[in-house]
Amino acid sequence: MSEPEDSSYKIGYMCAIAWDWELGEACGGTKVYCSMEDLKREHKCVSSCGIVKVKVELIEIIDEGRDFDP
Repeated sequence: MSEPEDSSYKIGYMCAIAWDWELGEACGGTKVYCSMEDLKREHKCVSSCGIVKVKVELIEIIDEGRDFDP
């Protein structure tokens, strides 16, 4: 186990219902999209569910794997 050299983060977009009720709870995970356009295209109900912008932060590398090159 190692700490990341830099606390980098990424921004993503999610259905607001997935944020409220599924993130960290849903079996199989919850999708985070790289753009609002991708979210709207793939998740048709966002006009009624809503959209949230999220920040995903790397905290710790648990297993670097063989081909991992940060």
